[in-house]
Amino acid sequence: MASNIQRYVQGCRECAISKNPRHLPSGKLLPLPVPNRPWSHLGVDFMTDLPASGGYTCVLVIIDRFSKSCRLVPLPGPPTAFDTAECLFNHVFQYFGLPGDIVSDRGPQFTSRVWKAFLKCLGVTVSLSSGYHPQTNGQMEREIQKESRFLRTFCHDHQEAWSQFLGWAEYAQNFLRQPTTGLTPFQCVLGYQPPLFVPLGWGTFRCASCGPLVPGEREGLGRSTPAAPKSTPQRQNDGGPSTVQGA
Repeated sequence: MASNIQRYVQGCRECAISKNPRHLPSGKLLPLPVPNRPWSHLGVDFMTDLPASGGYTCVLVIIDRFSKSCRLVPLPGPPTAFDTAECLFNHVFQYFGLPGDIVSDRGPQFTSRVWKAFLKCLGVTVSLSSGYHPQTNGQMEREIQKESRFLRTFCHDHQEAWSQFLGWAEYAQNFLRQPTTGLTPFQCVLGYQPPLFVPLGWGTFRCASCGPLVPGEREGLGRSTPAAPKSTPQRQNDGGPSTVQGA
C-alpha cells in the first residue's frame, strides 16, 4: 500500500507543475572515448575488506576496456595515491605502455593532487565517474563481481588462502572469449591463445616433498606405447599323464 501511495503522489500532475525542483539540473551525457588498441583506456578500482591472506586484505583491479583483459594486484590494505600510481607503473605501464585515459570512481586515491599530477605529467586523461552512477565504469563493476564470485567459489572452505588463487582467477578471466570482440583477452593482446593447462608429456610433474607425482608415467604419455601381448595361463605338468577328477 505504501508503494502504491508513493507512486500515485509521484505521478501527480499538479505537484509536478507547481513544486520547485531541489536538485541540480541534469548535465549532458558524456560518453567515454572509444579505445583503438589494447591497454589504451583503463578502468581502475579496488576490492576491499577481504579476509587476511598472506598479509593481503585488498586487491587492485585493473581492466583494459578494449580487450577486457585484467590485472589483479594483491595489496596489504587500501593504498595511498602514490602507492596506486606505483602499482600501475609496475604492473601495466612498463609492459603495455602508457594509456590515454583512466576511468575510476571518486575515491580518495583518485581525487588527490598526487594522482592528478602524476597522470598529468604522463599525458594521461583522468575520467571520474559521477556520484551514484556506477554505470559509468560498468565494466569494472562487472569485473569485480566476477572475480569475487571466483574467489567465493574456490575459497569458501579456506578463506585465508584466497591470495594463492588470485593468479588463477586472472588467468581464467583472460582466457574467456568475450562476446563484444569475439576473441579472448589473450588473443587481443598477445595475438595467440595460450593453453589453459600444460599438455601431457611436456615433462614430469614434481612435488617438492614427494618427487614426481607419477614416476615414470608422465614422460611416456606424449607418445603411444604398444599394448602388451596377452599371456595365456599354462598348466604346469610334471611329465605324468593328466587325469580328470571324477571320471
